[in-house]
Amino acid sequence: YNKMTGDLFITEDRNSIITADKNHTKSFFLIGPQDQQYTFEMMPGISTDHFCQVLSAGNKYKIYKLTTTKFVPSDYHTDGVVSTGNLYDEYTDNSSYYISNLTTNVFQPLNLSKKSIKQAFAAEGTKVDDFLAAHKIKENDAWLTALGDAMNQ
Repeated sequence: YNKMTGDLFITEDRNSIITADKNHTKSFFLIGPQDQQYTFEMMPGISTDHFCQVLSAGNKYKIYKLTTTKFVPSDYHTDGVVSTGNLYDEYTDNSSYYISNLTTNVFQPLNLSKKSIKQAFAAEGTKVDDFLAAHKIKENDAWLTALGDAMNQ
């Protein structure tokens, strides 16, 4: 999967490669270390160019992570006395999170603030407060997966 362009490459024999047609590919999964499965879905409500990673899926909510990668060229400069910037090119990832309410079919961005989380899960009442009291907000995928799983119960 190419995070910059959103292209998905497929091989059957590890010699020849084809690019999957985004219009006909709805989802795919990757197997990571310790057989951990990562599921990706094409979500036109979020992005028409990139697949979104499914962090949590249940009967009420789905939480998605959209990762876009940007090329940052080297910006090294020196005047003989002071040097600034990097000598190397780099790629930077930008992640944004979204929630899908499956009962109302509404997508909305999910910021990792208490206020945003309470608004996104307003229908869950005290479940949100109980989860936030038991789990300090962390900006990572495991925390969001646990949040989604708790709200789907």
